Amino acid sequence: MQRSSTGILSSPVIFEDRVDQQRMHGLIFIGFALLLIALPWLALSLLSAATAPDALMARGASLVISYVAPIAALIVYLTARRGWIGVASAVLVALLSLFAFTVMGGSLSFSSVIMLSIPMVAAGSLMRRTGMTVTAVLLVVIAVVLAVSQRQAAESIVLDPSQMVLPDLLLILFTLAVDSALLITFAGWAPVVAGDAQRDVVALQRIAAIGASLDINDEDRLLGQALSFVRSDLKFPFAQFFLIGTSGGLDERVRLAVGSGQRVERAGVTALPETSAVREAAASRRSVRIDRTDTFIRRTHFLPTTVCAAVLPMVYGDTLLGVLDVQHEAVSEIPDYQLLTLQTLADNIAATLTTVRQSLSLKTTVREQQETTQSLRARLAELTSTGRRNQRVGQRLAGYDVAPSGALVPANDMPSELRPVLESAEMQVEQHGAHRVVRLPITLRGETLGVMSFSLPGSRPLSDRQLATARILAGRLALALENKRLIEQTRAQAEREALASGVANRLISATDVDSVLSTAVESFREVLGAVNSRIHVQPFQQQALPMRSEPPAPTEVIPSPLSDTERVAGD
Repeated sequence: MQRSSTGILSSPVIFEDRVDQQRMHGLIFIGFALLLIALPWLALSLLSAATAPDALMARGASLVISYVAPIAALIVYLTARRGWIGVASAVLVALLSLFAFTVMGGSLSFSSVIMLSIPMVAAGSLMRRTGMTVTAVLLVVIAVVLAVSQRQAAESIVLDPSQMVLPDLLLILFTLAVDSALLITFAGWAPVVAGDAQRDVVALQRIAAIGASLDINDEDRLLGQALSFVRSDLKFPFAQFFLIGTSGGLDERVRLAVGSGQRVERAGVTALPETSAVREAAASRRSVRIDRTDTFIRRTHFLPTTVCAAVLPMVYGDTLLGVLDVQHEAVSEIPDYQLLTLQTLADNIAATLTTVRQSLSLKTTVREQQETTQSLRARLAELTSTGRRNQRVGQRLAGYDVAPSGALVPANDMPSELRPVLESAEMQVEQHGAHRVVRLPITLRGETLGVMSFSLPGSRPLSDRQLATARILAGRLALALENKRLIEQTRAQAEREALASGVANRLISATDVDSVLSTAVESFREVLGAVNSRIHVQPFQQQALPMRSEPPAPTEVIPSPLSDTERVAGD
Protein backbone atom coordinates (compact mmCIF):
# COMPACT_ATOMS: atom_id res chain seq x y z
CA MET A 1 0.00 0.00 0.00
CA GLN A 2 1.47 3.35 -1.13
CA ARG A 3 0.49 6.99 -0.83
CA SER A 4 0.17 9.84 -3.29
CA SER A 5 -1.41 13.29 -3.50
CA THR A 6 -5.17 13.31 -4.31
CA GLY A 7 -8.37 15.43 -4.44
CA ILE A 8 -11.70 15.31 -2.60
CA LEU A 9 -13.01 12.19 -4.33
CA SER A 10 -9.64 10.47 -4.33
CA SER A 11 -7.45 8.92 -1.69
CA PRO A 12 -3.77 9.30 -0.77
CA VAL A 13 -3.68 5.51 -0.44
CA ILE A 14 -2.74 3.22 -3.34
CA PHE A 15 -3.45 -0.50 -2.98
CA GLU A 16 -1.41 -3.09 -4.82
CA ASP A 17 -4.62 -5.08 -5.30
CA ARG A 18 -6.66 -3.32 -7.98
CA VAL A 19 -9.93 -4.79 -6.64
CA ASP A 20 -9.33 -3.12 -3.27
CA GLN A 21 -8.36 0.07 -5.09
CA GLN A 22 -11.67 0.09 -6.95
CA ARG A 23 -13.59 -0.68 -3.76
CA MET A 24 -11.94 2.23 -2.02
CA HIS A 25 -12.84 4.66 -4.82
CA GLY A 26 -16.42 3.36 -4.91
CA LEU A 27 -16.83 3.76 -1.14
CA ILE A 28 -15.43 7.29 -1.27
CA PHE A 29 -17.91 8.25 -3.97
CA ILE A 30 -20.88 6.57 -2.21
CA GLY A 31 -19.97 8.10 1.14
CA PHE A 32 -19.67 11.57 -0.38
CA ALA A 33 -22.97 11.17 -2.32
CA LEU A 34 -24.84 9.89 0.76
CA LEU A 35 -23.49 12.82 2.76
CA LEU A 36 -24.82 15.27 0.17
CA ILE A 37 -28.23 13.53 0.27
CA ALA A 38 -28.42 12.96 4.03
CA LEU A 39 -27.78 16.55 5.09
CA PRO A 40 -30.76 18.05 3.17
CA TRP A 41 -32.89 15.07 4.24
CA LEU A 42 -32.03 15.79 7.86
CA ALA A 43 -32.99 19.42 7.39
CA LEU A 44 -36.34 18.45 5.85
CA SER A 45 -36.99 15.93 8.65
CA LEU A 46 -36.35 18.55 11.32
CA LEU A 47 -38.56 21.03 9.47
CA SER A 48 -41.37 18.46 9.18
CA ALA A 49 -41.11 17.59 12.85
CA ALA A 50 -41.49 21.25 13.71
CA THR A 51 -44.29 22.14 11.30
CA ALA A 52 -46.20 18.88 10.75
CA PRO A 53 -45.61 16.38 13.57
CA ASP A 54 -47.93 13.81 11.93
CA ALA A 55 -46.04 13.77 8.63
CA LEU A 56 -44.18 10.63 7.52
CA MET A 57 -40.76 12.30 7.78
CA ALA A 58 -41.52 13.35 11.37
CA ARG A 59 -42.16 9.83 12.62
CA GLY A 60 -39.69 8.13 14.97
CA ALA A 61 -38.12 5.68 12.53
CA SER A 62 -37.66 8.36 9.89
CA LEU A 63 -36.05 10.70 12.41
CA VAL A 64 -33.64 7.96 13.47
CA ILE A 65 -32.47 7.31 9.93
CA SER A 66 -32.32 11.05 9.31
CA TYR A 67 -29.96 11.55 12.27
CA VAL A 68 -27.88 8.44 11.66
CA ALA A 69 -27.45 8.78 7.87
CA PRO A 70 -25.21 11.93 7.84
CA ILE A 71 -22.96 10.53 10.56
CA ALA A 72 -22.68 7.13 8.87
CA ALA A 73 -22.05 8.71 5.45
CA LEU A 74 -19.28 10.87 6.91
CA ILE A 75 -17.68 7.83 8.56
CA VAL A 76 -17.83 5.91 5.26
CA TYR A 77 -16.21 8.80 3.39
CA LEU A 78 -13.40 9.44 5.89
CA THR A 79 -12.50 5.81 6.56
CA ALA A 80 -12.51 5.01 2.84
CA ARG A 81 -10.13 7.91 2.13
CA ARG A 82 -7.76 6.55 4.78
CA GLY A 83 -7.81 3.15 3.14
CA TRP A 84 -9.86 1.43 5.86
CA ILE A 85 -12.21 -0.20 3.38
CA GLY A 86 -13.26 -2.91 5.86
CA VAL A 87 -14.63 -0.35 8.34
CA ALA A 88 -16.23 1.71 5.58
CA SER A 89 -17.92 -1.38 4.13
CA ALA A 90 -19.31 -2.46 7.51
CA VAL A 91 -20.73 1.02 8.24
CA LEU A 92 -22.31 1.23 4.78
CA VAL A 93 -23.96 -2.21 5.09
CA ALA A 94 -25.28 -1.31 8.55
CA LEU A 95 -26.69 1.98 7.22
CA LEU A 96 -28.40 0.20 4.31
CA SER A 97 -29.85 -2.41 6.70
CA LEU A 98 -31.26 0.33 8.92
CA PHE A 99 -32.67 2.09 5.86
CA ALA A 100 -34.35 -1.12 4.63
CA PHE A 101 -35.84 -1.74 8.08
CA THR A 102 -37.19 1.83 8.17
CA VAL A 103 -38.72 1.67 4.68
CA MET A 104 -40.41 -1.67 5.42
CA GLY A 105 -42.31 0.02 8.25
CA GLY A 106 -42.27 -2.99 10.57
CA SER A 107 -44.22 -5.30 8.24
CA LEU A 108 -43.47 -8.20 5.88
CA SER A 109 -46.73 -7.94 3.96
CA PHE A 110 -45.79 -5.19 1.56
CA SER A 111 -43.51 -5.00 -1.46
CA SER A 112 -41.02 -3.06 0.62
CA VAL A 113 -39.61 -6.40 1.74
CA ILE A 114 -37.53 -6.29 -1.43
CA MET A 115 -35.41 -3.66 0.30
CA LEU A 116 -33.69 -6.46 2.25
CA SER A 117 -31.77 -7.32 -0.91
CA ILE A 118 -29.88 -4.00 -0.88
CA PRO A 119 -27.72 -4.62 2.23
CA MET A 120 -27.18 -8.24 1.16
CA VAL A 121 -25.96 -7.19 -2.29
CA ALA A 122 -23.72 -4.56 -0.70
CA ALA A 123 -22.23 -7.14 1.66
CA GLY A 124 -21.65 -9.58 -1.19
CA SER A 125 -19.88 -6.91 -3.24
CA LEU A 126 -17.77 -5.34 -0.50
CA MET A 127 -17.14 -7.93 2.20
CA ARG A 128 -15.47 -11.28 2.50
CA ARG A 129 -17.19 -14.45 3.71
CA THR A 130 -17.26 -13.43 7.35
CA GLY A 131 -18.88 -10.09 6.60
CA MET A 132 -21.43 -11.66 4.26
CA THR A 133 -22.33 -14.25 6.89
CA VAL A 134 -22.81 -11.61 9.59
CA THR A 135 -24.97 -9.51 7.24
CA ALA A 136 -27.13 -12.50 6.32
CA VAL A 137 -27.65 -13.34 9.99
CA LEU A 138 -28.54 -9.70 10.71
CA LEU A 139 -31.12 -9.62 7.91
CA VAL A 140 -32.62 -12.91 9.12
CA VAL A 141 -32.94 -11.41 12.61
CA ILE A 142 -34.64 -8.33 11.15
CA ALA A 143 -37.07 -10.51 9.18
CA VAL A 144 -37.87 -12.59 12.28
CA VAL A 145 -38.48 -9.46 14.36
CA LEU A 146 -40.77 -8.05 11.69
CA ALA A 147 -42.61 -11.37 11.45
CA VAL A 148 -43.20 -11.48 15.21
CA SER A 149 -44.33 -7.86 15.17
CA GLN A 150 -46.72 -8.51 12.32
CA ARG A 151 -48.18 -11.59 14.02
CA GLN A 152 -49.03 -9.55 17.09
CA ALA A 153 -50.77 -6.89 15.05
CA ALA A 154 -54.57 -7.27 15.23
CA GLU A 155 -55.72 -4.34 13.09
CA SER A 156 -57.31 -4.84 9.69
CA ILE A 157 -55.77 -3.16 6.68
CA VAL A 158 -57.63 -2.68 3.42
CA LEU A 159 -55.42 -2.29 0.35
CA ASP A 160 -56.44 -1.31 -3.13
CA PRO A 161 -53.98 -2.95 -5.57
CA SER A 162 -54.73 -0.37 -8.23
CA GLN A 163 -53.58 2.37 -5.91
CA MET A 164 -50.35 0.53 -4.93
CA VAL A 165 -49.11 -0.04 -8.47
CA LEU A 166 -47.08 3.13 -8.74
CA PRO A 167 -45.50 2.99 -5.22
CA ASP A 168 -44.64 -0.68 -5.64
CA LEU A 169 -43.16 -0.09 -9.08
CA LEU A 170 -41.09 2.83 -7.87
CA LEU A 171 -39.87 0.83 -4.89
CA ILE A 172 -38.89 -2.13 -7.05
CA LEU A 173 -37.16 0.08 -9.60
CA PHE A 174 -35.31 1.89 -6.82
CA THR A 175 -34.17 -1.40 -5.30
CA LEU A 176 -33.03 -2.77 -8.65
CA ALA A 177 -31.18 0.45 -9.43
CA VAL A 178 -29.34 0.40 -6.11
CA ASP A 179 -28.49 -3.30 -6.43
CA SER A 180 -27.26 -2.82 -10.00
CA ALA A 181 -25.15 0.18 -9.03
CA LEU A 182 -23.54 -1.78 -6.21
CA LEU A 183 -22.85 -4.77 -8.42
CA ILE A 184 -21.46 -2.70 -11.29
CA THR A 185 -19.32 -0.55 -9.01
CA PHE A 186 -17.82 -3.34 -6.95
CA ALA A 187 -18.51 -6.84 -8.24
CA GLY A 188 -18.24 -5.85 -11.90
CA TRP A 189 -14.60 -4.89 -11.44
CA ALA A 190 -13.53 -8.46 -10.62
CA PRO A 191 -13.66 -9.78 -14.23
CA VAL A 192 -11.66 -6.77 -15.40
CA VAL A 193 -9.00 -7.43 -12.78
CA ALA A 194 -9.01 -11.13 -13.61
CA GLY A 195 -8.53 -10.33 -17.29
CA ASP A 196 -5.67 -7.97 -16.50
CA ALA A 197 -4.12 -10.59 -14.24
CA GLN A 198 -4.37 -13.18 -17.01
CA ARG A 199 -2.66 -10.80 -19.40
CA ASP A 200 0.00 -10.19 -16.76
CA VAL A 201 0.62 -13.92 -16.45
CA VAL A 202 0.90 -14.35 -20.21
CA ALA A 203 3.25 -11.38 -20.51
CA LEU A 204 5.40 -12.59 -17.63
CA GLN A 205 5.60 -16.02 -19.24
CA ARG A 206 6.80 -14.35 -22.41
CA ILE A 207 9.36 -12.37 -20.45
CA ALA A 208 10.57 -15.55 -18.78
CA ALA A 209 10.89 -17.19 -22.19
CA ILE A 210 12.80 -14.27 -23.70
CA GLY A 211 14.97 -14.07 -20.57
CA ALA A 212 16.12 -17.64 -21.08
CA SER A 213 17.07 -16.94 -24.71
CA LEU A 214 18.90 -13.64 -24.23
CA ASP A 215 22.49 -13.57 -25.46
CA ILE A 216 24.84 -13.17 -22.47
CA ASN A 217 27.99 -12.86 -24.56
CA ASP A 218 27.30 -9.71 -26.56
CA GLU A 219 25.74 -6.50 -25.22
CA ASP A 220 24.47 -5.21 -28.58
CA ARG A 221 22.80 -8.52 -29.38
CA LEU A 222 21.17 -8.57 -25.93
CA LEU A 223 19.72 -5.07 -26.35
CA GLY A 224 18.58 -5.91 -29.88
CA GLN A 225 16.71 -8.99 -28.66
CA ALA A 226 14.99 -6.96 -25.93
CA LEU A 227 13.90 -4.18 -28.31
CA SER A 228 12.64 -6.71 -30.84
CA PHE A 229 10.61 -8.42 -28.09
CA VAL A 230 9.00 -5.12 -27.06
CA ARG A 231 7.99 -4.39 -30.63
CA SER A 232 6.86 -7.85 -31.75
CA ASP A 233 5.40 -9.40 -28.58
CA LEU A 234 4.29 -6.40 -26.52
CA LYS A 235 3.08 -4.55 -29.65
CA PHE A 236 4.83 -1.22 -29.09
CA PRO A 237 5.71 0.41 -32.43
CA PHE A 238 8.85 2.06 -31.04
CA ALA A 239 11.28 1.36 -28.20
CA GLN A 240 14.77 2.51 -27.29
CA PHE A 241 17.30 2.50 -24.45
CA PHE A 242 19.06 5.41 -22.81
CA LEU A 243 22.19 4.03 -21.14
CA ILE A 244 24.40 5.45 -18.42
CA GLY A 245 27.79 6.41 -19.87
CA THR A 246 31.23 6.90 -18.41
CA SER A 247 30.26 10.36 -17.16
CA GLY A 248 27.49 8.91 -14.98
CA GLY A 249 24.68 10.44 -17.05
CA LEU A 250 22.36 9.29 -19.83
CA ASP A 251 24.96 9.76 -22.56
CA GLU A 252 24.08 7.00 -25.04
CA ARG A 253 20.94 6.04 -26.94
CA VAL A 254 20.40 2.54 -28.36
CA ARG A 255 17.67 1.66 -30.84
CA LEU A 256 17.06 -0.88 -33.59
CA ALA A 257 18.58 0.00 -36.92
CA VAL A 258 16.06 0.49 -39.72
CA GLY A 259 15.41 -2.73 -41.65
CA SER A 260 18.10 -4.70 -39.82
CA GLY A 261 16.23 -7.19 -37.67
CA GLN A 262 17.88 -7.22 -34.24
CA ARG A 263 20.95 -5.13 -35.11
CA VAL A 264 21.17 -1.99 -32.98
CA GLU A 265 22.68 1.41 -33.59
CA ARG A 266 24.21 3.62 -30.92
CA ALA A 267 24.26 7.40 -30.79
CA GLY A 268 25.18 10.04 -28.28
CA VAL A 269 22.49 11.95 -26.41
CA THR A 270 22.87 15.66 -27.09
CA ALA A 271 19.53 17.35 -26.33
CA LEU A 272 17.76 15.94 -23.27
CA PRO A 273 16.37 18.60 -20.89
CA GLU A 274 16.78 18.12 -17.16
CA THR A 275 12.99 18.26 -16.69
CA SER A 276 12.25 15.64 -19.33
CA ALA A 277 10.45 12.45 -18.38
CA VAL A 278 13.54 10.39 -19.28
CA ARG A 279 15.73 12.18 -16.74
CA GLU A 280 12.88 12.16 -14.21
CA ALA A 281 12.60 8.36 -14.42
CA ALA A 282 16.39 8.01 -14.07
CA ALA A 283 16.54 10.36 -11.08
CA SER A 284 13.52 8.93 -9.21
CA ARG A 285 14.12 5.33 -10.35
CA ARG A 286 10.37 4.97 -10.87
CA SER A 287 8.35 4.38 -14.02
CA VAL A 288 6.90 7.52 -15.63
CA ARG A 289 3.96 7.72 -18.04
CA ILE A 290 3.72 10.54 -20.59
CA ASP A 291 1.11 11.55 -23.15
CA ARG A 292 0.28 14.45 -25.42
CA THR A 293 -1.23 16.45 -22.54
CA ASP A 294 2.21 16.82 -20.92
CA THR A 295 4.39 19.81 -21.66
CA PHE A 296 6.65 19.60 -24.68
CA ILE A 297 9.80 19.74 -22.58
CA ARG A 298 8.75 16.53 -20.79
CA ARG A 299 8.20 14.68 -24.07
CA THR A 300 11.09 15.89 -26.19
CA HIS A 301 11.97 12.25 -26.91
CA PHE A 302 8.59 11.61 -28.59
CA LEU A 303 8.32 10.60 -32.22
CA PRO A 304 5.99 12.81 -34.29
CA THR A 305 3.23 10.15 -34.26
CA THR A 306 3.55 9.10 -30.61
CA VAL A 307 0.40 9.45 -28.48
CA CYS A 308 1.58 7.99 -25.17
CA ALA A 309 4.80 6.55 -23.76
CA ALA A 310 6.37 5.11 -20.64
CA VAL A 311 9.93 5.41 -19.35
CA LEU A 312 11.09 2.61 -17.05
CA PRO A 313 14.36 2.59 -15.07
CA MET A 314 16.74 -0.34 -15.39
CA VAL A 315 18.15 -0.90 -11.91
CA TYR A 316 20.23 -3.83 -10.69
CA GLY A 317 20.96 -3.76 -6.97
CA ASP A 318 21.79 -0.13 -6.26
CA THR A 319 23.16 0.58 -9.73
CA LEU A 320 21.19 2.44 -12.41
CA LEU A 321 22.16 1.16 -15.87
CA GLY A 322 19.76 3.27 -17.92
CA VAL A 323 16.08 3.55 -18.85
CA LEU A 324 13.77 1.78 -21.29
CA ASP A 325 11.57 4.10 -23.38
CA VAL A 326 8.50 2.60 -25.09
CA GLN A 327 6.08 4.61 -27.23
CA HIS A 328 2.66 3.90 -28.72
CA GLU A 329 0.73 5.74 -31.39
CA ALA A 330 -2.69 4.07 -31.15
CA VAL A 331 -3.66 4.03 -27.44
CA SER A 332 -4.27 7.02 -25.20
CA GLU A 333 -2.70 5.52 -22.05
CA ILE A 334 -0.57 2.52 -21.15
CA PRO A 335 -2.58 0.40 -18.64
CA ASP A 336 -1.23 -0.54 -15.24
CA TYR A 337 -0.86 -4.23 -15.99
CA GLN A 338 1.24 -3.49 -19.08
CA LEU A 339 3.35 -1.00 -17.16
CA LEU A 340 4.09 -3.70 -14.58
CA THR A 341 5.08 -6.09 -17.37
CA LEU A 342 7.40 -3.51 -18.91
CA GLN A 343 9.02 -2.80 -15.55
CA THR A 344 9.63 -6.52 -15.03
CA LEU A 345 11.23 -6.68 -18.46
CA ALA A 346 13.42 -3.67 -17.65
CA ASP A 347 14.56 -5.30 -14.40
CA ASN A 348 15.43 -8.54 -16.22
CA ILE A 349 17.36 -6.65 -18.89
CA ALA A 350 19.27 -4.76 -16.19
CA ALA A 351 20.28 -8.00 -14.47
CA THR A 352 21.30 -9.67 -17.74
CA LEU A 353 23.17 -6.57 -18.93
CA THR A 354 25.14 -6.51 -15.68
CA THR A 355 26.04 -10.16 -16.19
CA VAL A 356 27.16 -9.49 -19.77
CA ARG A 357 29.36 -6.58 -18.76
CA GLN A 358 30.92 -8.49 -15.88
CA SER A 359 31.57 -11.45 -18.18
CA LEU A 360 33.21 -9.24 -20.81
CA SER A 361 35.31 -7.53 -18.13
CA LEU A 362 36.47 -10.88 -16.78
CA LYS A 363 37.31 -12.11 -20.27
CA THR A 364 39.35 -8.97 -20.93
CA THR A 365 41.17 -9.37 -17.63
CA VAL A 366 41.88 -13.03 -18.33
CA ARG A 367 43.19 -12.19 -21.80
CA GLU A 368 45.48 -9.51 -20.37
CA GLN A 369 46.65 -11.93 -17.71
CA GLN A 370 47.38 -14.54 -20.35
CA GLU A 371 49.35 -12.05 -22.44
CA THR A 372 51.31 -10.95 -19.39
CA THR A 373 51.91 -14.56 -18.38
CA GLN A 374 53.15 -15.42 -21.86
CA SER A 375 55.49 -12.43 -21.80
CA LEU A 376 56.82 -13.40 -18.39
CA ARG A 377 57.18 -17.02 -19.45
CA ALA A 378 59.18 -15.97 -22.49
CA ARG A 379 61.37 -13.82 -20.29
CA LEU A 380 61.77 -16.66 -17.80
CA ALA A 381 62.65 -19.07 -20.60
CA GLU A 382 65.27 -16.62 -21.82
CA LEU A 383 66.74 -16.38 -18.34
CA THR A 384 66.71 -20.15 -17.95
CA SER A 385 68.39 -20.78 -21.31
CA THR A 386 71.27 -18.46 -20.42
CA GLY A 387 71.48 -19.61 -16.81
CA ARG A 388 74.51 -21.83 -17.15
CA ARG A 389 76.53 -19.23 -18.99
CA ASN A 390 75.52 -16.56 -16.51
CA GLN A 391 76.52 -18.77 -13.58
CA ARG A 392 79.97 -19.43 -15.10
CA VAL A 393 80.68 -15.71 -15.58
CA GLY A 394 79.42 -14.56 -12.19
CA GLN A 395 75.65 -14.86 -12.45
CA ARG A 396 75.43 -11.54 -14.30
CA LEU A 397 71.68 -11.37 -14.70
CA ALA A 398 70.90 -12.98 -11.36
CA GLY A 399 73.29 -10.58 -9.62
CA TYR A 400 75.20 -13.03 -7.38
CA ASP A 401 78.01 -15.59 -7.47
CA VAL A 402 78.25 -18.86 -5.53
CA ALA A 403 80.94 -18.42 -2.87
CA PRO A 404 82.15 -21.25 -0.61
CA SER A 405 80.50 -19.56 2.35
CA GLY A 406 77.18 -19.15 0.51
CA ALA A 407 77.34 -15.33 0.76
CA LEU A 408 75.81 -13.17 -1.98
CA VAL A 409 78.38 -11.30 -4.07
CA PRO A 410 76.96 -8.51 -6.34
CA ALA A 411 78.01 -8.82 -9.97
CA ASN A 412 80.20 -6.09 -11.43
CA ASP A 413 78.98 -6.44 -14.99
CA MET A 414 75.25 -5.80 -14.35
CA PRO A 415 73.55 -3.24 -16.68
CA SER A 416 73.39 0.23 -15.17
CA GLU A 417 69.60 0.52 -15.48
CA LEU A 418 69.09 -2.58 -13.31
CA ARG A 419 71.41 -1.57 -10.49
CA PRO A 420 69.01 0.99 -8.83
CA VAL A 421 66.33 -1.70 -8.58
CA LEU A 422 68.85 -4.12 -7.06
CA GLU A 423 69.91 -1.55 -4.49
CA SER A 424 66.42 -0.26 -3.59
CA ALA A 425 64.59 -3.61 -3.89
CA GLU A 426 61.57 -1.69 -5.27
CA MET A 427 59.66 -2.21 -8.52
CA GLN A 428 60.12 0.42 -11.23
CA VAL A 429 57.86 1.11 -14.22
CA GLU A 430 59.22 3.48 -16.88
CA GLN A 431 58.10 4.56 -20.33
CA HIS A 432 60.75 4.15 -23.03
CA GLY A 433 59.45 5.25 -26.39
CA ALA A 434 56.58 3.04 -27.49
CA HIS A 435 57.21 0.48 -24.75
CA ARG A 436 56.64 0.36 -21.01
CA VAL A 437 59.55 -1.28 -19.17
CA VAL A 438 58.90 -3.01 -15.85
CA ARG A 439 61.84 -3.85 -13.59
CA LEU A 440 61.29 -5.70 -10.34
CA PRO A 441 63.66 -7.25 -7.81
CA ILE A 442 64.03 -11.00 -7.28
CA THR A 443 63.88 -11.39 -3.52
CA LEU A 444 63.88 -14.35 -1.20
CA ARG A 445 63.29 -14.07 2.56
CA GLY A 446 64.12 -10.38 2.56
CA GLU A 447 67.32 -10.72 0.50
CA THR A 448 67.62 -9.42 -3.03
CA LEU A 449 68.97 -12.10 -5.35
CA GLY A 450 68.75 -10.15 -8.57
CA VAL A 451 66.63 -8.12 -10.96
CA MET A 452 64.35 -9.04 -13.86
CA SER A 453 62.83 -6.75 -16.47
CA PHE A 454 60.31 -7.05 -19.30
CA SER A 455 58.69 -4.71 -21.82
CA LEU A 456 55.02 -4.23 -22.69
CA PRO A 457 53.29 -2.18 -25.40
CA GLY A 458 52.92 1.39 -24.17
CA SER A 459 49.31 1.65 -25.36
CA ARG A 460 48.08 -1.15 -23.14
CA PRO A 461 47.30 -0.27 -19.49
CA LEU A 462 49.17 -2.12 -16.77
CA SER A 463 46.73 -3.41 -14.17
CA ASP A 464 47.35 -4.33 -10.55
CA ARG A 465 46.66 -7.99 -11.36
CA GLN A 466 49.43 -7.98 -13.96
CA LEU A 467 51.89 -6.48 -11.48
CA ALA A 468 50.85 -9.04 -8.88
CA THR A 469 51.44 -11.82 -11.41
CA ALA A 470 54.90 -10.41 -12.18
CA ARG A 471 55.76 -10.38 -8.47
CA ILE A 472 54.61 -13.99 -8.12
CA LEU A 473 56.76 -15.06 -11.05
CA ALA A 474 59.73 -13.17 -9.60
CA GLY A 475 59.21 -15.04 -6.34
CA ARG A 476 59.08 -18.35 -8.21
CA LEU A 477 62.30 -17.42 -10.02
CA ALA A 478 63.97 -16.60 -6.70
CA LEU A 479 62.98 -19.99 -5.31
CA ALA A 480 64.26 -21.72 -8.44
CA LEU A 481 67.61 -19.90 -8.25
CA GLU A 482 67.96 -20.66 -4.56
CA ASN A 483 67.18 -24.33 -5.17
CA LYS A 484 69.72 -24.38 -7.99
CA ARG A 485 72.37 -22.83 -5.75
CA LEU A 486 71.69 -25.30 -2.94
CA ILE A 487 71.81 -28.24 -5.34
CA GLU A 488 75.11 -27.12 -6.82
CA GLN A 489 76.54 -26.40 -3.38
CA THR A 490 75.51 -29.87 -2.20
CA ARG A 491 76.93 -31.46 -5.34
CA ALA A 492 80.23 -29.61 -4.90
CA GLN A 493 80.40 -30.63 -1.26
CA ALA A 494 79.75 -34.25 -2.23
CA GLU A 495 82.46 -34.11 -4.89
CA ARG A 496 84.94 -32.69 -2.38
CA GLU A 497 84.06 -35.36 0.12
CA ALA A 498 84.49 -38.06 -2.55
CA LEU A 499 87.90 -36.70 -3.59
CA ALA A 500 89.02 -36.45 0.03
CA SER A 501 87.88 -40.00 0.70
CA GLY A 502 89.76 -41.25 -2.37
CA VAL A 503 92.97 -39.50 -1.36
CA ALA A 504 92.64 -40.79 2.19
CA ASN A 505 92.21 -44.35 0.95
CA ARG A 506 95.30 -44.07 -1.25
CA LEU A 507 97.35 -42.62 1.60
CA ILE A 508 96.26 -45.34 3.98
CA SER A 509 97.17 -48.03 1.47
CA ALA A 510 100.78 -46.77 1.19
CA THR A 511 103.33 -49.05 2.96
CA ASP A 512 106.15 -46.62 3.74
CA VAL A 513 106.78 -42.95 4.30
CA ASP A 514 108.13 -42.31 0.82
CA SER A 515 105.05 -43.85 -0.74
CA VAL A 516 102.78 -41.71 1.48
CA LEU A 517 104.58 -38.53 0.50
CA SER A 518 104.61 -39.40 -3.19
CA THR A 519 100.92 -40.26 -3.10
CA ALA A 520 100.11 -36.95 -1.36
CA VAL A 521 102.04 -34.93 -3.93
CA GLU A 522 100.36 -36.75 -6.80
CA SER A 523 96.92 -36.20 -5.22
CA PHE A 524 97.51 -32.44 -4.85
CA ARG A 525 98.46 -32.27 -8.52
CA GLU A 526 95.36 -34.20 -9.66
CA VAL A 527 92.81 -32.68 -7.34
CA LEU A 528 93.96 -29.09 -7.05
CA GLY A 529 95.88 -28.78 -10.31
CA ALA A 530 99.10 -27.94 -8.48
CA VAL A 531 102.25 -27.57 -10.59
CA ASN A 532 104.68 -27.58 -7.68
CA SER A 533 104.15 -29.23 -4.29
CA ARG A 534 106.56 -29.47 -1.32
CA ILE A 535 106.00 -31.42 1.88
CA HIS A 536 108.30 -30.86 4.87
CA VAL A 537 108.27 -33.51 7.62
CA GLN A 538 110.15 -33.04 10.92
CA PRO A 539 112.34 -36.04 11.86
CA PHE A 540 111.18 -38.33 14.66
CA GLN A 541 113.54 -39.07 17.64
CA GLN A 542 114.45 -42.71 18.25
CA GLN A 543 113.20 -43.96 21.58
CA ALA A 544 113.69 -47.20 23.49
CA LEU A 545 110.44 -49.01 23.54
CA PRO A 546 109.39 -50.52 26.85
CA MET A 547 108.93 -54.23 26.96
CA ARG A 548 105.39 -55.34 27.61
CA SER A 549 103.87 -58.70 27.94
CA GLU A 550 100.54 -57.38 26.65
CA PRO A 551 99.80 -55.58 23.37
CA PRO A 552 99.83 -51.76 23.35
CA ALA A 553 96.68 -49.75 23.91
CA PRO A 554 94.78 -48.70 20.79
CA THR A 555 95.51 -45.02 21.43
CA GLU A 556 99.27 -45.44 21.48
CA VAL A 557 101.11 -44.77 18.22
CA ILE A 558 104.52 -46.31 17.65
CA PRO A 559 106.46 -43.94 15.35
CA SER A 560 108.64 -45.39 12.65
CA PRO A 561 112.29 -44.49 12.93
CA LEU A 562 113.44 -41.97 10.32
CA SER A 563 116.86 -40.74 9.44
CA ASP A 564 118.16 -37.73 11.24
CA THR A 565 118.02 -35.72 8.06
CA GLU A 566 114.82 -33.88 6.86
CA ARG A 567 112.75 -35.82 4.41
CA VAL A 568 111.70 -33.70 1.39
CA ALA A 569 109.35 -34.89 -1.32
CA GLY A 570 108.86 -32.68 -4.29
CA ASP A 571 107.94 -32.57 -7.89
